[in-house]
Amino acid sequence: MRASSIHQDIGSLAAIVTSLQLPLTLLSGVLLPLSLGPKWLQTIAHVNPLYYTVEASRVLADGLINSTETIIAFGVIIPLTVIVLWWSTRVYKKVVA
Repeated sequence: MRASSIHQDIGSLAAIVTSLQLPLTLLSGVLLPLSLGPKWLQTIAHVNPLYYTVEASRVLADGLINSTETIIAFGVIIPLTVIVLWWSTRVYKKVVA
């Protein structure tokens, strides 16, 4: 594989990652509280798994461990982590084989 082809592949990957990462970050409520946004934006944010992580982080920062937000965050993030690890392992095995 030529060096220019590798750079082109990395550039394409960077564009894909950025196009996914920016909306996920904005819709998680990390930068601005979603309560300041319109109702439709708050509704869309509930599809984003990072939203639940941010909400749980805020509750944990207040010192509350046993809260609904924390339980929901673990309920969303743990299955998602298992799925992503399974998928990435499968893709890696196909590429290496």
